[in-house]
Amino acid sequence: SFIRDKYIEENHVISQSVESGKEINAGTSIDLFLSCGVDGVEYIANSSVRWKTKLSSTYLVNNNNSPNIGNSTETMVLQVRLMQETNHGVVYTELIEPQEYKVGTILPLVFTTIEGEEGVPTGNVQVVDVVNDTVLHSQPVSFSP
Repeated sequence: SFIRDKYIEENHVISQSVESGKEINAGTSIDLFLSCGVDGVEYIANSSVRWKTKLSSTYLVNNNNSPNIGNSTETMVLQVRLMQETNHGVVYTELIEPQEYKVGTILPLVFTTIEGEEGVPTGNVQVVDVVNDTVLHSQPVSFSP
């Protein structure tokens, strides 16, 4: 399979189903994912493989109306979700259900495994103000099989 990737050069391995250097029996199938560069044409040979990523980041809860967020008693209802664009439209996956947070709180965006849509190599982890239906923060993520 060939996957667009802005960091890994064209025709270099992104990932494979068998660890590098591991001995396997002759004739064993190996799923191999190569970079087709930034502008290459993607081809996914087996789209039933779950694509995964991880994220370790933070977001400072801020409504942009509080000049001194450290002393604010205001709260906001936030949700964290994954947004991916697929051939069938935009798909949202809830990562953290809506919860109330105090303005000035540092919201950890730490996920050891995020499962994306099959065959979709990119997405955005979004922090959403639920009350106003507004995306406050968007963190791009890349998936690999």
